[in-house]
Amino acid sequence: MEWKERLERIRTRIERERDEIRLKVNLAKMDARDEMAGMERKWETFKARMSEVELSDVTEEVREAADKLAGELREGYDILRAKIGEHTGKGREEGTPEEDAESVYTMGYGEEFRRVLERRNAQSHAAHLLPHLRPGMRLLDFGCGPGTISVGLAKAVAPGEFHGIDVEESQVDLARRTARAAGCENVEFRMGSVTDLPFDDGWFDVAHCNAVLMHVPDIRAALNELERVLKPGGIVSVRELITAASFSAPDFGNLNGMFDTFAKVLSATGGHPQLGREIKNVLYEAGFVDVESSLSFEVFDSTEDRALFHGFVRDWFFASDMVTAATQYGFATPRQFEGWRRSVDKWRDHPGALATFAWGGALGRKA
Repeated sequence: MEWKERLERIRTRIERERDEIRLKVNLAKMDARDEMAGMERKWETFKARMSEVELSDVTEEVREAADKLAGELREGYDILRAKIGEHTGKGREEGTPEEDAESVYTMGYGEEFRRVLERRNAQSHAAHLLPHLRPGMRLLDFGCGPGTISVGLAKAVAPGEFHGIDVEESQVDLARRTARAAGCENVEFRMGSVTDLPFDDGWFDVAHCNAVLMHVPDIRAALNELERVLKPGGIVSVRELITAASFSAPDFGNLNGMFDTFAKVLSATGGHPQLGREIKNVLYEAGFVDVESSLSFEVFDSTEDRALFHGFVRDWFFASDMVTAATQYGFATPRQFEGWRRSVDKWRDHPGALATFAWGGALGRKA
């Protein structure tokens, strides 16, 4: 058994070194964003000054100040590109640091997160909807992800039409492969947004999502768009996370603090971490009728489950976007992330450990 212990120590050391490198990159990005904020303040000051004068009154001094500011901004962007390139191995010719700072998807699309998605299916994650489906229906699955739930829904409405959309191209590609492997011939997957659906009014009998609206800042706009594409009497089915009811046990080193930090980051980036417990009322307020609710837990408790959850947490919670956002907003410190990393390793190896995601669902009809 000695060689196995040695291998495990090597694996642990490599993972720690990888996380340290990621943290250094995140800190470098934060420094770059601080410099960016300083340049933005200069720009806002200049705009305020310009708003105080008429165009005909612009003096040579103001023109010189504008030229100087433009030079400082160009120089600043060059410095930022160099810094980010130094720490990430690439420049930012395709976009500005500001664009990167604004783009934070809190779940990511890493390998382990994909594995968690792939274990989900219509029976486990859309059981509340299946009794309402009939052959010949036309169904929309918005935020379809890799399509593992989609194929079960598509088979339930076959030979009716099934349309899946997702904002991420890689997920659409995965969904197409999943459908081909499952032998589904009534499906079409494409990129799209729930707030701007590429379908005619009254086109669908059913609209479904799992863990999608929690990431949409303007939920009401999304529900209005769903109401538009549904037929009168059409069904909307939504299932979302209840972060406050999700947990891991034993709670080594305040491991559950990860859920709280995730909730704060999601809220700060326009998301809704407790939407699962609010979704029934959200549908009512959006004008849907006959709303029914459901609650369920997605449990990780076997040895294989614990390994999967451990990999998911390492892939998701310790990803660069999450660490950067949490530290930038002041919700957690690098020391806390290091402590959580050790705690989740300890949790994985404990035979009595379990973790669960809590889900709240609601199903309503278009009036």
